[in-house]
Amino acid sequence: MLFLANGAGALVAAFGIYRDRLWGWLLGALVAGGALVMFVVSRLIGLPGYQEHVGMWIGDSFGDRLGIPSLFVEAPLVVLSAIVVARHLGQERVINE
Repeated sequence: MLFLANGAGALVAAFGIYRDRLWGWLLGALVAGGALVMFVVSRLIGLPGYQEHVGMWIGDSFGDRLGIPSLFVEAPLVVLSAIVVARHLGQERVINE
């Protein structure tokens, strides 16, 4: 269920980012950051009902091998989202002063 929720959240975030909405960037950071953290947790200590991947960083199937490359997309999105949100909040502060 978490994989489906992640995919749906990513699609909604992509729409918001495309429309340059702040909520899209925030949701994108949440989805990508959550996926990154949960991948690391699933490999270090495991998740309930998903213990078979503990210690398996590379994996033995094509889907499992996408875990590490996905981190190279998720981490920059989180950083970029933080930059966009900080700039947006900075502009809002200037306007309100």
